[in-house]
Amino acid sequence: MSHYPASNIQFTEIIHGKAYTVGDDETTKYGIIELDKDGVITGFLEKPEKSKTSSRLACPCFYYFKQNCFDIIDKFLLEKENCSIKEKDATGLLLAHLYPILPISSFPISGRYDVGNLQQYIECSNSFSN
Repeated sequence: MSHYPASNIQFTEIIHGKAYTVGDDETTKYGIIELDKDGVITGFLEKPEKSKTSSRLACPCFYYFKQNCFDIIDKFLLEKENCSIKEKDATGLLLAHLYPILPISSFPISGRYDVGNLQQYIECSNSFSN
């Protein structure tokens, strides 16, 4: 697990996520990602106990998807169609489904972004657009 400078990021991957560091006692509040030395996601845990991973990188629900991955996302949603809302209404579950299939890279950000509603999403999007 390593943090890497943003200048080394290659924007050729299919999906890009953002990550920020949380404290030991905060892992149960966030989706936690594990990265290889190149910043590619190798694991995703939804609100794990701190003993389940050494990673402290939280991944807010803010991703950039390339067009060619939407068929896989559609298939995932169809597979979850008859599942309970808890099994399909957590973006982290999609990320956990995708990382074994597609390369997903991440890069560090400072601060926390909550995108739980449309207004928060717009604010977050504007923040990264500037």
